[in-house]
Formats: sequence, structure tokens, C-alpha cells
Amino acid sequence: MSLEPAPTARAPTRPLLEFPELALGATSLNDHRMAIFAHEVANSLSVIGFSLEYFKSEFKARQIDDPVVNRVMQSALAEIAGLGIFLHKGTSKNSPLKL
Repeated sequence: MSLEPAPTARAPTRPLLEFPELALGATSLNDHRMAIFAHEVANSLSVIGFSLEYFKSEFKARQIDDPVVNRVMQSALAEIAGLGIFLHKGTSKNSPLKL
């Protein structure tokens, strides 16, 4: 058993951006940032949508039937769905719409 220290990793002698094996290819850094942004917005919209669905189920379970509240919730859920479609189209590679 050797008591010599383990070899340490050497720092690269050239900047990481110069390594062709790490190149992003045809996708730009901005496209990656946009995809991350869209993903995070979609996550937030999902949480809001699930919360509204929870309230709808609680109202139904407690037999609370308020037509105004029902319309507001349906409208909010429709808006969330529309934004989700917009995000998907805006970040799709084949879509002419780019965010």
C-alpha cells in the first residue's frame, strides 16, 4: 500500500470554449437559456394550475357551487393552458415563433 498522494487533475491549458468536444453545435447559448426560462415558467404555470384544480375539487367536495367562482377558475385554467401552448410553440425548433 502506497502512501503517496493521489494524482491531482490538471487544469486545462486553454479556455473551455476552445474545446471542440464541448461545443454546443448548432444550438446557441441563447437557445439554451430560453429553453431553461420556458421550462421554469411552465413549472410555475403547472403549480398554479394544480392549485386551481385543487380548489375546484375542494369546492365540489364541500358542495360549494358559486357560478362566478367556477367561471373565474375555468378562465384562469384556460389562460394557463394557452400560455403553455405559447411557450411550447415559442421554444420549438420547427416553429417560426421565437420568444
